[in-house]
Amino acid sequence: PIPPIISFRPADYKFSVRDYQAYVENRTNILSKPRSCAALLRGGIVWRLAKEHLSLDAALHGPSSTVIQSRTGYVFGDKDDAWSLWDDDLVGDEADLICGLHKCYTGHGVQVAYKSWWPLPYTWDAAGVNMGFWSDENERWYQQRLWEILDGKAEPLGAEQWQNKLRGYPATRKLQ
Repeated sequence: PIPPIISFRPADYKFSVRDYQAYVENRTNILSKPRSCAALLRGGIVWRLAKEHLSLDAALHGPSSTVIQSRTGYVFGDKDDAWSLWDDDLVGDEADLICGLHKCYTGHGVQVAYKSWWPLPYTWDAAGVNMGFWSDENERWYQQRLWEILDGKAEPLGAEQWQNKLRGYPATRKLQ
C-alpha cells in the first residue's frame, strides 16, 4: 500500500468543504491500518479524531500482528530484552496527517507554511488544553470547530493561528 503523504497547496489556495471531505477520506485510510489503535492511545486531539473511525475497544485488543512479528512499534524497556513490552505506534507523519496537515506554498519561492484542519498534537499539548482526559469543554470546542468547517466558515490554520485560537479557548483561559 502507498503510505499517506502530506498534500501541497498553491499560494493563496482557498480550502473548501470538499477539501475537508478529502482529508476525512485520507484519515479513514490511515486509521484502517492494524496499528491505528495507537491513535486512540495517543490521547488528546488525535484520540478524538480517531474516535470518529474506531471503537474504543480497538485500543484494548493489544498489539497488532505487525508489532508481534517484526518487533516494530513502541517499546517499553530495552528492545533487545526478551521481557520488553511492545505496542503499536503511529509512524512518520501519521499523527499530523490524522489532524489534516497540508503544506501550503507561501508565494516566496519554495517556502511552505504548515496548516491543518485540527491542531497538531504538539500544538494541542503545548496550549494547555490536554488535561489528560477529553473534557466536556473539549467536546464543545470540537463540535463547534467541526460545524464551522462543514458550514464552509473555517479553513486549516497554521501553528501560530492555532496557538492564538486555543489561547482564547475557555479551558486555556482558566489555566492562565
